[in-house]
Amino acid sequence: MEMTSRSSVNVRLCLLMMIVAQQLTGGDAGGDQMRRQAAAVYVLGDSTLDVGNNNYLPGKDVFRANKPYNGIDYPGSIPTGRFSNGYNVADFIAMKLGFRESPPPYLSLLQGPSARNLTLAVTALTKGVSFASGGAGILDTTYAGKCIPLSTQLRSMEATRAAMVAKAGTAAVAKHLAHSFFLIGIGSNDMFVFAAALAQQNRTAASPAEVAAFYASLAATYSAAITDLYAMGARNFAVINVGLVGCVPYVRVLSTPVAGACDGGLNRLAAGFDDALATLLADLAGKLPGFAYSVADSHLLGEIAFAADPAASGYTNVDAACCGVGRLNAEGDCQVGATLCPDRDKWAFWDRAHPSQRANKVAAEAYFDGPAQLTKPINFRQLTKAAAMVLKSSGRSVVRLLCLTTIIFQVQLSGGQLQERQVAAVYVLGDSTVDVGNNNYLQNAFKGNIPYYGIDHPGKPAGRYSNGYNVADFIAIKLGFKESPPPYLSLVLLQGPDDPNVQILAATALTKGVNFASGSAGILDFINFGRTLPLSTQLRLMETTKAAMVANAGAGAVAAHLAQSIFLLSIGNNDIGGYTAWLTRHNLTGAAATQPEVIAAFYADLITTYAAAITYLHGTIGARKFAVINAAQVGCVPVARVLSTPVAGACNGSINGLAAGFNDALTALLVDLAGKLPGFAYSLADSYLLGEVEFSDPIASGYTSVEAACCGFGKLNAEGDCQVGATLCPDRDKWVFWDRFHLSQKPCMVSAEAYYDGPAQFTRPINFSQLARITIASTMDMKSSSSSSSSVVHLLCLTMMLPIIFQLRLSSGQLQERQVPAMYVLGDSTLDVGNNNYVPGQDLFRANMPYYGIDHPGKPTGRYSNGYIIADFIAMKLGFRESPQPYLSLLQAGPTPNLTLAVTALTTGISFASGGAGILDLTVIIQSRALLNLGKSIPLSTQLRFMDATRAAMVSNVGAGAVAAHLARSFFLIGIGNNDMFGFAAVLASQNRTAAATPPEVAAAFYATLLTTYSAAITDLYAIGARKFAVINAGLVGCVPSARVRSTPLGACDGGLNALAAGFNDALATLLVDLAGKLPGFAYSLADSYLLGEIEFSDPIASGYTSVDAACCGVGRLNADGDCQVGAMVCPDRDKWVFWDRFHLSQKPNMISAESYYDGPAHGRSVVRLLCLTMMLPIIFQVQLSSGQQRQVAAVYVLGDSTVDVGNNNYLQNAFKGNMPYYGIDYPGSIPTGRYSNGYNVADFIAMKLGFRESPPPYLSLVLLQEPDDPNLQFLAVTALTKGVNFASGGAGILDFINKGRTLQLSTQLRFMETTKAAMVAKVGAVAVAAHLAQSIFLLSIGNNDIISGLDTWLALHNRTAATPPDVAAFYAELITTYSAAITHLHGIGARKFAVINVGLFGCAPSSRVRSNPVGSCDGGLNRLAAGFNDALATLLVNLAGKLPGFAYSLADSYLLGEIAFTDPIASGYTSVDAACCGVGKLNAEGDCQVGAMLCPDRDRWVFWDSFHLSQKPNMISAEAYYDGPAQERESTYYKRLDMVSLEKRSVMAVSLIAMICTQMVLGAVAGVEPSKIIRQVPAVYVFGDSTLDVGNNNYLPGKDVPKANKPYYGIDFPGSKPTGRFSNGYNAADFVGAGILDSTNAGGNIPLSKQVIYFNSTKAEMVSKVGPGRVRELLAKSFFLFGVGSNDMFAFARAQQKQNRSATPAEVKAFYTSLISNYSAAITELYGMGARKMGIINVGPVGCVPSVRVSNATGGCNVGLNQLAAGFDAALATLMSGLAARLPGLAYSIADSFALTQITFSNPAAAGYANADSACCGAGRLGAEGACQRGASLCVDRDRFVFWDSVHPSQQSNKLGAKAYFDGPAQFTSPISFKQLASYKSS
Repeated sequence: MEMTSRSSVNVRLCLLMMIVAQQLTGGDAGGDQMRRQAAAVYVLGDSTLDVGNNNYLPGKDVFRANKPYNGIDYPGSIPTGRFSNGYNVADFIAMKLGFRESPPPYLSLLQGPSARNLTLAVTALTKGVSFASGGAGILDTTYAGKCIPLSTQLRSMEATRAAMVAKAGTAAVAKHLAHSFFLIGIGSNDMFVFAAALAQQNRTAASPAEVAAFYASLAATYSAAITDLYAMGARNFAVINVGLVGCVPYVRVLSTPVAGACDGGLNRLAAGFDDALATLLADLAGKLPGFAYSVADSHLLGEIAFAADPAASGYTNVDAACCGVGRLNAEGDCQVGATLCPDRDKWAFWDRAHPSQRANKVAAEAYFDGPAQLTKPINFRQLTKAAAMVLKSSGRSVVRLLCLTTIIFQVQLSGGQLQERQVAAVYVLGDSTVDVGNNNYLQNAFKGNIPYYGIDHPGKPAGRYSNGYNVADFIAIKLGFKESPPPYLSLVLLQGPDDPNVQILAATALTKGVNFASGSAGILDFINFGRTLPLSTQLRLMETTKAAMVANAGAGAVAAHLAQSIFLLSIGNNDIGGYTAWLTRHNLTGAAATQPEVIAAFYADLITTYAAAITYLHGTIGARKFAVINAAQVGCVPVARVLSTPVAGACNGSINGLAAGFNDALTALLVDLAGKLPGFAYSLADSYLLGEVEFSDPIASGYTSVEAACCGFGKLNAEGDCQVGATLCPDRDKWVFWDRFHLSQKPCMVSAEAYYDGPAQFTRPINFSQLARITIASTMDMKSSSSSSSSVVHLLCLTMMLPIIFQLRLSSGQLQERQVPAMYVLGDSTLDVGNNNYVPGQDLFRANMPYYGIDHPGKPTGRYSNGYIIADFIAMKLGFRESPQPYLSLLQAGPTPNLTLAVTALTTGISFASGGAGILDLTVIIQSRALLNLGKSIPLSTQLRFMDATRAAMVSNVGAGAVAAHLARSFFLIGIGNNDMFGFAAVLASQNRTAAATPPEVAAAFYATLLTTYSAAITDLYAIGARKFAVINAGLVGCVPSARVRSTPLGACDGGLNALAAGFNDALATLLVDLAGKLPGFAYSLADSYLLGEIEFSDPIASGYTSVDAACCGVGRLNADGDCQVGAMVCPDRDKWVFWDRFHLSQKPNMISAESYYDGPAHGRSVVRLLCLTMMLPIIFQVQLSSGQQRQVAAVYVLGDSTVDVGNNNYLQNAFKGNMPYYGIDYPGSIPTGRYSNGYNVADFIAMKLGFRESPPPYLSLVLLQEPDDPNLQFLAVTALTKGVNFASGGAGILDFINKGRTLQLSTQLRFMETTKAAMVAKVGAVAVAAHLAQSIFLLSIGNNDIISGLDTWLALHNRTAATPPDVAAFYAELITTYSAAITHLHGIGARKFAVINVGLFGCAPSSRVRSNPVGSCDGGLNRLAAGFNDALATLLVNLAGKLPGFAYSLADSYLLGEIAFTDPIASGYTSVDAACCGVGKLNAEGDCQVGAMLCPDRDRWVFWDSFHLSQKPNMISAEAYYDGPAQERESTYYKRLDMVSLEKRSVMAVSLIAMICTQMVLGAVAGVEPSKIIRQVPAVYVFGDSTLDVGNNNYLPGKDVPKANKPYYGIDFPGSKPTGRFSNGYNAADFVGAGILDSTNAGGNIPLSKQVIYFNSTKAEMVSKVGPGRVRELLAKSFFLFGVGSNDMFAFARAQQKQNRSATPAEVKAFYTSLISNYSAAITELYGMGARKMGIINVGPVGCVPSVRVSNATGGCNVGLNQLAAGFDAALATLMSGLAARLPGLAYSIADSFALTQITFSNPAAAGYANADSACCGAGRLGAEGACQRGASLCVDRDRFVFWDSVHPSQQSNKLGAKAYFDGPAQFTSPISFKQLASYKSS
């Protein structure tokens, strides 16, 4: 009792302190800017003041504003429930009073855990509460049931007061309320309802008596309300009267006789009430002591602003709604798809009833301190004086008080109870019985995050192995929490880099606890190893959690916290199930399993490990209260029952016996530990006994099933997992088991209740409730713990405030979006912002004296400039105020420099730069003609050590993971090297030498030293975690005034010094390119300071300068003979001078440099936009990681209907949706994504073909669901630039009236595309976006809904009853006109490539067939309508192609593809083309596809998924047909067909333009090397062919039947004796294996020629992405294309004939040749089209003479027929090439006659140097050809004397001699030229 009482007092004291502190400074973010004028704000009223209460009211008829576009201008563009585009009048009044915004809605404060009264009290005491509700009236009858009436709002205020009194006492609350501000605005809705009642009676006006009675009723209720509030303690009333309600848009739109006019009668009704209200308030003021009020005249303000002179008030529109539908935008709600006005601040009304944000702001300003006519008797500001509290400042910081406000009721201080909880926190360790999601984050783990898991959980599948909550949740609820604490892995794996993991972990642990449990975990580590978090790992994670808490709150506080927490352990079930595995590990089998001594050893192993775990938790961690659940009757789970023998369905007694024995041992263990461990308290819950009770009498326990799973497959639902498609039981609360292993939610709840405070038989020695109430002292004494309380608050303050600090940054008083979390600066004086101020020594280079900083706000700061330097301006570009602070300044921060350093680094970054620093530690500087050794600056090596120390400080405060993420996103600015140039020149000067006369080898050695050190520095930073490097090279150091003053003639630049810098810059550029190729994720931008200087010096006037050679501040000649200091000369106009002092730039050129480097022109090789670094990692532009496939286009933009929608409709009300099961059943994870398919749709498959993972994401997901710290437009821009965006919407049509209000019409999709483009332009600039869009694919699939339902609607709109031919023609005309306008609009936006899918055979969809007569037949009329539209669409596209510059299109014929599928379903692979796979009734087309619908057995065999849409399989087939399928057309189609492959081939680049901006220029130096400078005949060789040329491709093909040569003895003579995949003992000719000209040759066991060509196309695209199309074109024209293919075709043809025991007829041979030549011709022609010009072709040799063929001949002779077949093909090949050369300009070729060369060799082997020409060197059996060449085979003695290496392939020597003969041997072996001549051939 004493502890409880003390705890309560502590809480009250804390609250009282907090109340005082809040009122002192205003604890909101704005508190440091404005003192609060009132203690709190309480708001009562209607929708004009509602900030979200209605969000929490049930019912479809409630007025709500929690959907877009409401809140579009609210921070984060979040629809909060305010009936406005942004803030409402309550917000602005609250701001005027010193608060951030209106207090939160009352109902939002009741949504938390059981301690919501405390939440309510604290919020009310520190901010106030809003009770206002949209639709509310003074009278209860006003919109009853749709809102919270005034009477209910008053009751809520009473409850709020009671909560405050309970926490802070009556006196404190009375004082608080007396100094609070009560804002009331209500009555408008009463006017509307009164007028509506008259309208229902067909009356326009009420009688005077009726009006008087109405006013009396209102006034009486209003008076009672204010009197009630006064009685509660309110004294200060700000009342807003009823405005010009007759002038709101929705009233105007109904006006008669003048449409759009105000309703004068309604306005007069309001005016009369306002008069009565004024009288009422004056009367109350005379009666109620201390009553103060101000009436704001909303009515008069409306007359002034809206009626008298709108323009004077700043409005262009005062009668219509900014957001809505129809006339005056007032005939429909404001929602997605509605019309939005262009300039919302110019419109008085936001929607059809409510003012816009600007009107609200104007009103608040008028009421608060505007003209006296608008408020009576005083204004709101004067009213606040009555509420003002004169309190003495406590001197505490606003941030500290904010933290107190936020966390004082969350954190346990000195063991006190808070939040009405029974314990401080809950820590859970165990298995799937208590796992709440850790396994979601493990690979290969058993997971519960798929449907139907979580079907009864509020968050759906959360990872719990239950249909809802599990036992850990219910125990936590009993202890006063909302549910189980969150899973550990969610806290450390899913946090953003700006919200450090360890902080989140610590804050969560201190306020809730953490769940470490993992499904399948065991006590022993080997249980399900690799697929779970074993108990030992869970203990380590608990230790990490404790460390995080200690780091944030101190050891004393954490010790007290842990001692008062519950540690819930539920583990051992999987160990019981793993007994067999344990036996195996101990080499025990059979009868040993039942031997008592073996079982005892098993128990001993378990109990020893369990004891160690508990002891560890007690000793190392500090746990004291252990709630332990023993092993259940695991032999009775469904999976055990289904396997039972001999009685199926019975429990497995042996498993249960094993569990019971373990439980006995566990009981003994806990008793033993209680006697040994100080302060150890426990409760053991008997899960086993509870199961026995439930299984013995299920009905008494409320169950109908105890042996089967509710969710599963097969017998007892236990033969398959619970997943979508499984059987679900009808009443889940009646089933003990949810799946085949785990309990359902109901028995989990029953168990928790039994363990918590149920019968004593289920827990011993005490129950969980008794355990929770035990008070245990921690290992730290109470004094220590108490003294640490302050540090808990202080450090946790840092934890909770850092994310806010990361997000808010001030730039000239404005909030600006940061591009990176921090900036780290290393370099010399060009970047130094003051480090040298703190370095001791007289000779140091410093700039902390006048006249430095003369134009800087802080005067001399240490910057070597008159104002800001380049580091500042770059920092400003990145969203910071200026450069981060100097490192050494942060070490002066008193007793906590480590914390100061860490916080500064994490929030802004650090500058390590030092004036005079060089890359080399020994750099020397010339100054005053003396050599000054280093020691006067901080060299680069020391700066790196400082960065190490900074990282260590960050890690110690927020953890390594958070710091790694932070550094990876931060910006590392490096500018160094100038002083090294000066130093080198000084060394030369000391030797009477000049830089200009430096020997090349000396300069090279100097560069090598610099670059080695620079490389090591960058590599060190990379190892620390840096990924984004902005590097500034050396400038024109020879042109600084100090160099010019020593030059001859005076004032000239030192050319030698400049040349030295230029050489270094070239080496630096090469270094960075090299590092980019070596370091994964390394991104850089090299800023060309040298080039920028050249530009400025070449034309100073054009650059805005009058002086480029002298210093603005200095002494002597060029102001460069002395330092800039007091007494020096200072130039008159500093912005006109390039140089500030004799070395450094002035502020103006620093600013220009920063702008040039950040987003200026791409001059030279290095001015690449730094935005590439700040926005995204370039690597994401290059490769789609999931497939490694090269992208064919920059992005994909999708517009259309449900055929291509991937989820936009999920975010629309009343829309057609595909986001519920069974949709998505075959999508990865079986997730219903919003696609109208069982899996992917056609947009996905087309995107895959183009190199993306799937369709780009839906637009609405990018703008509606992002976190507020990741602004929508930024996320939208990044996504669009890297993937594209999908705007398609199910139900959409070409015409706007199609399904209006239930979809995103095409016109809306176009507007969204405009928004997307604007976001991209804002991010990367107009030029980059134009290039990006031109290289993107625009996929359009729309018109289906217009055809299905549009004609009837169109006829109705045009007052037609039946469709005549002219009507249909007019309908087509409207469709085509709109479609044309849409495409033209997109073309104007920048689109150039249009992939258009026409309308399909929707007359054959199940939804049409089921209504046809007879049922099941297609609707011919609908199909004809579609066909006619398709013809018109084809004509339109042809026409547009002739009109729009650069317009390219491909029209995909969905209609024709459907005809083919429906004509011959079996040939297309379908068993059903008329019914839906998923649905209800006839053809599965009479009801929707949803849970409970019929599902077809084989989804890939059904054309239709639901009654309208295709299944995944035909979507895939469609995409393949459109992408590179046959070029078929219907006869009625008049259009040029351009398939999508050829469409995307027209792309200038295959990856995003943004990637090229970041990479192409730095690759230029490498790619630009002239081939003539390399000793090669051609720049590259590309090889196509079979095993004679393969060098290893087949190594990477799957399948056991693929021929491979990657095992010994292949490669025995290759360097290193490695088997490389070459079918030779060493080298061969070149590349691919087992391949043929025909795709059918060895199908599946090779890469056919056609696929090789496709692979080359991808290779070319990769090259183009790196160096551009021009360079690739030139390279390919000079390259050598080597072919060697055809042999395998001969073998395959011969085998086919042999199987038939026949020889081929001449006609068959001719057809064979024709097929071969056709494919060969296509391959060469396609390669020629890609740019190939030089073709080296090896024909087919005498394949009938290879050993594998000879061995089948009894004599070992050649197969003459096979040789003749090869010879005939060779002749045809020669003819083909001759013909192609004549037709293809610039084509050159050489055919190598392998057939002739081999025949000559066979005729006289010895002459060619061979001893054997018929056998394999490596093999087995006769001729070495009856077995494979592999380890153990026979090897010939002299491999160079064998023609054949194995049974098919030539030896290395044969390959060598062949290549020599083909390259420059006798003319008989090549024609018409040799390979050598081909290589040197220059095409015209």
